[in-house]
Amino acid sequence: MKKRNLLACSLALGIIAFSSVVAVGRGNKIGFIRAYGDRQTEPTVEKCTTDTIYDLASVTKVTATAISVAMSFADFSIMP
Repeated sequence: MKKRNLLACSLALGIIAFSSVVAVGRGNKIGFIRAYGDRQTEPTVEKCTTDTIYDLASVTKVTATAISVAMSFADFSIMP
């Protein structure tokens, strides 16, 4: 499985249950942007979109993202 599909497959299998928007860029250009999961599940399901706005009051999102990027740099999955 390619790494870019890991999040989508984990959501589909129910391994994780959250939504996210992943954007990768350099300078002022975005090379990859994709939305995963549902931004709302009750009373109706609404899919996450690339313009979904998140409340970043939670430090978990920032910490998890920073660790994921650092690990990707460490194993050369992404290059600066």
